Amino acid sequence: MKPTLISQFENLAALTNTAAQTKWARHGEWWYYSDSATGLLMRVPISDPDDWDLDEHNMQRLRPSAHPVFHHNQTEYSEVISQDISRDGNYTCSATRSPSDDIIRLDVREAKSQRIVFSKPLRGWMLDRIYLSKNGEGIYFTCPSSSHHSKSLWAIIADSRKAQHPICLFAGHSGDNLSVSRTTSQRFLKVIHTSSSRRVFTLIDLDTTQIHSGIEVATGLASKHYTFEHLECEGIDFAFLIEHSGAASGGYLSSFRLNDGHAIGVRCSFNGEANRSLTCATSVYLGKESLVAFLPDGLSVDVVVFSYTYCGNGGITLEVRSTLHLPSHVNSALMRPMDWWQPYVDIAISSLVAPPELLRIPLNRRLCNRQSPSSYLFDVLPKMKESRYGVVRTLSRLDGNSSAGLTMASSSASMQPAKGCLVVGYGAYGRSLPRSFNPLYAMMLERGVDIALAHVRGGGEFGVEWHQQGTRLHKLDSIGDFLDVCEYIKTNGTSLNPDYKLFALGASAGGLLVAAAANMSPDLFDSLILVAPFVSPLRALMDPDEPLTITDWKEYGNPISDLNIRKYIAGYSPLENVPPVRMPDAFLALNELDNKVNNRHALEWVDRMRETGSHIELEIRPGADHAGTWSGATSSQIRILEWITKRLP
Repeated sequence: MKPTLISQFENLAALTNTAAQTKWARHGEWWYYSDSATGLLMRVPISDPDDWDLDEHNMQRLRPSAHPVFHHNQTEYSEVISQDISRDGNYTCSATRSPSDDIIRLDVREAKSQRIVFSKPLRGWMLDRIYLSKNGEGIYFTCPSSSHHSKSLWAIIADSRKAQHPICLFAGHSGDNLSVSRTTSQRFLKVIHTSSSRRVFTLIDLDTTQIHSGIEVATGLASKHYTFEHLECEGIDFAFLIEHSGAASGGYLSSFRLNDGHAIGVRCSFNGEANRSLTCATSVYLGKESLVAFLPDGLSVDVVVFSYTYCGNGGITLEVRSTLHLPSHVNSALMRPMDWWQPYVDIAISSLVAPPELLRIPLNRRLCNRQSPSSYLFDVLPKMKESRYGVVRTLSRLDGNSSAGLTMASSSASMQPAKGCLVVGYGAYGRSLPRSFNPLYAMMLERGVDIALAHVRGGGEFGVEWHQQGTRLHKLDSIGDFLDVCEYIKTNGTSLNPDYKLFALGASAGGLLVAAAANMSPDLFDSLILVAPFVSPLRALMDPDEPLTITDWKEYGNPISDLNIRKYIAGYSPLENVPPVRMPDAFLALNELDNKVNNRHALEWVDRMRETGSHIELEIRPGADHAGTWSGATSSQIRILEWITKRLP
């Protein structure tokens, strides 16, 4: 049935009734439809231009990504906050809020008959996610705290239902972080509670509602990454914690048995090849038979598959089964399977000049003997290096005097010198710039504009020490690396084309990097492109009520308690250091509902830039939060493309 296009609705009832009658209705950037089986109004985000015109095939394709919006019947409309189903499929639970009051209602129903077996109203509560135990007797839910910027975990279990009183399992305090999710086996709820002094990993058994004491580590290991899962090996249930830091040492495997009714912790360091590998892993996936680790070597990555066996006392023995090398110009991303017993994992590989392709990695011995990912890579890797869009090359170091690295794509379709270069920078939080395909990059290359990714200290391209060398009292080194990259590109570009233009792009913390570099060397840049930029770390970090202040102290330092940190940040904070000279023109994109950076600071930066004679074009994306950055916003990409094209020779 052809969907109905709707510009606006007078009320929720009109939206629901229209969706029920037409099957699909569009409102804003969402498709809505009524699920006749559950009575729920579902919505699907329109993220692809092809989704604006739906046919029956696209409807079926989009249904799995739909989320409930309103639970409706003949008399009332209630917003569905969260839903869950028990692991055996016998019970469902929903949390709904009525628009007429501030009551949240938790309802547990039998899946087949939809008979309500338990209902609990909660007045004045905030709730964002619920989890249901196997027998329907335990409800776990997370509650955000607007004052502390954290969340807490609560439970209503069989004994407490009679008292009609939720139990707080983990309380969120200022500066704490609580992460709650299901394990890949779906049986356990894994809780990771991080405070200023410790990090605790806990499992809650959704089959028995039993809470197992967790593994505790010091937050001195905060730079480490963690993989925390439940698995069953030779009939024994236990938890599996991998600490992997990207450093040369410090990786550990910790596990504790769950079958004994209490947890027995065993901590052991890796040996041999396993130790060399997992201590520097940046991503780890734990399957039923194998463990997959991404092991960086500079900008290149080795994908290693381990088999594991139970060796008694809760310990695990790891054995390297296969290794796959991905060169430095290839970007890789692990596609985690929906089912942990799946005998393979998919890895999406791409480059600046090649769209993603899936590489399937077998996880059991039988498939490893029959399938060879290496033979597939032999055909695919040349396309990642050179395609119709261009050629990509990497430099781990620019030269002996600079610590910065560079990944650069140049157009191969034209024999003429490039017209300019778009340099992208970030350099914070130990995060690496993705060397993946982007439609904006492809359009730039087709217009004769090179694409460059600046690998600067503070990022994660070369490990934990590389990240720490660009934090706190070393942030100027990160900015200096970015200037080194830009000067290297400008020098080489102008040697071939005197009219070579340099454009710098930074999003979020990358906006700080680009804006600070422009303050120090305004003549180097022809134009700036900032998206949701963090332009005043001095003001933001001096205000504990800002959403990310306490967590950002670990990255930039605490200017409230440390005068040296305050003076250092004041020396490079972009808003406070705009020089009284003609600054480069800039395109600025802000998100209306940004919850991580303060838009007022960005708007004040615009005023100061305009005072220097700079031309600023401002775009505010309505309804977008901080996650709606430039890489996922088609409208912003088009505006950026137009902005750069107008300034080309």
